[in-house]
Amino acid sequence: MKNTHTTQKGFSLFEVVIYIGLFSICIGGVLVGTYNMIESNQRNQTQSNMEIEGQFILSKTGWLISTAQLVSTPAPGTNTSTLTVTPYDTSTYHQYTISTVAHAITLTRGNQTPQILNDPTIDVSNISFSRTNEVESAITTTFTLTTRTPQGATLSHTFSEIFYVY
Repeated sequence: MKNTHTTQKGFSLFEVVIYIGLFSICIGGVLVGTYNMIESNQRNQTQSNMEIEGQFILSKTGWLISTAQLVSTPAPGTNTSTLTVTPYDTSTYHQYTISTVAHAITLTRGNQTPQILNDPTIDVSNISFSRTNEVESAITTTFTLTTRTPQGATLSHTFSEIFYVY
């Protein structure tokens, strides 16, 4: 008589449930990590766009001041929310004005329609042009940009730079 011993191959139900549970935990961790990575990337992109907008506005302001023959506003020793300059070359426009209109910063060339300088998704607030009362006066430009990430988080940054009037 031959003793036949058969071995069963495969997993028991208990082992399958354990493996499925471990696999689910691993997939859940990957999904959470991926979501956090995407959210962080979107937040960084929004912050980068806001920084680019701020630097653009500062460079446009610096350009206006560097080409100015006369700075009408702000007057020496004052602080205003408007910058008005007359350029050396008045053949095209006699006056440039930077001001705010409904959370946007605008540039007006002569009597033309104001051009919005910032992205519509970015709000401009607390704009200030302060002029010193010295012989070589300086204009300090300060403003705050505020925007929202795609997830709804609010990001805000205050920009400030000093430009010298010669």
